[in-house]
Amino acid sequence: MKTFLLMLGSAVFGALLVVVGVYVYFWSQISRLEAGAEVRIPPRSEKTVAAAPPVVERFYGTHAVMSGEFTRSSRDTVLAAGPGKIAGTITSDGKPLAGLRLRLALNGAVMSQWAASGADGRYEVALPFGTYRIDGYELDSSIVHKLLSGKTDGPLRPVHHQEATEVGEGKPGRGLDLAYVDPVRKLGPNGEVRLEQPVIVTWESYPGAAAYRLQLIEQKEPRDYEGQRRLFEWRERPVVSGTRLDLADHKVALRKGHHYSIEIEALDERRRILSQSVRSYDRMDFRVVE
Repeated sequence: MKTFLLMLGSAVFGALLVVVGVYVYFWSQISRLEAGAEVRIPPRSEKTVAAAPPVVERFYGTHAVMSGEFTRSSRDTVLAAGPGKIAGTITSDGKPLAGLRLRLALNGAVMSQWAASGADGRYEVALPFGTYRIDGYELDSSIVHKLLSGKTDGPLRPVHHQEATEVGEGKPGRGLDLAYVDPVRKLGPNGEVRLEQPVIVTWESYPGAAAYRLQLIEQKEPRDYEGQRRLFEWRERPVVSGTRLDLADHKVALRKGHHYSIEIEALDERRRILSQSVRSYDRMDFRVVE
């Protein structure tokens, strides 16, 4: 009991010393200020640069895609490297993209080792010989915004291979070929628009586009995903050759208090999709007010 009391007393005494030390320090600083003494603050470490760093847009595409059967536990299981290879390519605006790291989702159960694309855009995932089905992929989020600044997924981006690929001696498996492009950039409308005013959708011209196809999405609240309503039937989406569309020409009835988002696809002469606009899932393009 005496030992316990002695230890307790020592702890209390030590705490009192700390409190007294802090009090004496601050009191001495305040006294110096009252006496007109100069209190020196150590200078911060600063450096001067000739120009501001460039603005880096975020990557607007998909960071990871997995098939429905691929569970969270599967993402935490990594396949050991081996002598076999699964290879694919990565391009940005049709040119090889170097330095992008990715890994593949395999056989509904495991993730491959990480691999990086080379100067030719080619990547190789190392794994044991065997039969594999690609169920998706994951990008390294720590570098994707820098390497793919302002880009989005190419419209023909494959999600996964349905068929199995055999990997053996001197026989690499066929991996995913990922392509990234600039999105179609919307110009307006933005913010609030009045119910009685004309609503004209405008966007930037897209290189190589012969036409554009649009869809308008309506919802009561910005995050009311379940209540979304597409105002054009799938086969009746308007297609125009220019970079503007007056909603009144297509008899679109906007509703007061509702939010709207615009989707735009750039099409080539054969009506194949070259690119599409980026849709923000937490912010709509405009809201109709009185």
